[in-house]
Amino acid sequence: MRRLSLKLRLLICSVLMATVFSGYTNEIDKDFGFGEIDNKQYVYDYADEYTDSEEKKLQKKCEKLKEELGLDIILVTTNDLGYNDPYATDSTIEYYESQYAESFYLNGGYGDGILYLLDLDYDGIYVTESGLAEVYIDDDDHEDILDAIWEDFIDYNYYDAANSFVNEVDDMVSARLKDDDFVELKEAWEKGDYVFYDEFANDYYDEIEEAHKDHLFTPFKDLKLCLGIGAVIGAVVTLIAAYTSNTRSATSSKTYMKDGSFNILQQYDNFTHTTTHSYKVNTSSGGSGGRSSSHRSSSGGRSRSFSGGGRRR
Repeated sequence: MRRLSLKLRLLICSVLMATVFSGYTNEIDKDFGFGEIDNKQYVYDYADEYTDSEEKKLQKKCEKLKEELGLDIILVTTNDLGYNDPYATDSTIEYYESQYAESFYLNGGYGDGILYLLDLDYDGIYVTESGLAEVYIDDDDHEDILDAIWEDFIDYNYYDAANSFVNEVDDMVSARLKDDDFVELKEAWEKGDYVFYDEFANDYYDEIEEAHKDHLFTPFKDLKLCLGIGAVIGAVVTLIAAYTSNTRSATSSKTYMKDGSFNILQQYDNFTHTTTHSYKVNTSSGGSGGRSSSHRSSSGGRSRSFSGGGRRR
């Protein structure tokens, strides 16, 4: 029985140490694998969810709106977001989607525009605006766009969802091109006077490059190595614990106590009052995913701003 207890402690310590090492040094694998991107192309169906005819229709629509609205409207589908994270939360997934969308946009060299990402890897949709598109589309508008495509998305009507997205952007921006207030905003944007975020910079490509560099804990990304190290450390800890348990003290709790010097005669528990705390619980419906958030990325010395958000089925 004692030998079995020792083996059990050894196993627990080994697994614990392996978990600590592998968890502490775990690095999310990032490999977008876009392939060649042409800023004259607006439909990239990597997940193969559109027919050839549907792709051509969507492409023509986006080309037409490029001329009319002056915005690049990009549609991307993927079933491999390029991340490997089985424990990702909704907020983490949204971060992955934003990185994918922004990297795609920057690699393609697109101008001012809006990108719709159908993410079948994590079963979600993500929309990001860049540059002048942020002047025409604010956070509330962004949520309206997601609302417009949500029903088609949850019903697996992916072409209809893409079509609804393009139509919603067309209706929204076309109306504002005729609005004097938005004309003034556009003029302010062109002069560089329009500011909608705190001034800060985040070099996206440096971040990606830094993430792939080897560091002190790179060897610990190997699960077998982590298990081996954990087993060795667990064995040492278990042997120390077993040795110290064999060295028993001759003293006890009664060694320094005079007989009859400490007796508990009676015990009372008096219940006097109750204290309660209440907390407000926020609930939401219509899928996961929250409000839009704004941030800035930069590429090759040229600053590029993005706003975006998404939802999951």
